Amino acid sequence: MKCYPMLVVRSVSASPAWYQELLGASSAHGGDEFEMLASRDDLLLILHHTELKEHPALSLPEAGGAGSRVLLYFSVDDVAPV
Repeated sequence: MKCYPMLVVRSVSASPAWYQELLGASSAHGGDEFEMLASRDDLLLILHHTELKEHPALSLPEAGGAGSRVLLYFSVDDVAPV
């Protein structure tokens, strides 16, 4: 079994660069509404725009805003301070 986390983001075109560098990933499907990030043949992460017509249950809660009540932990070998 594999797990593919989907993050709801405000800008799919702006968000992938940070995750690509952090995870050593590359684009497996680019676009303004949906992006898949992969490393070699492994899908790591899915980014989806906040306007989720196909997945209304994942839309951003108005009161909480982006990332409300969600924590993701990534383990990487080395990360340079920003």
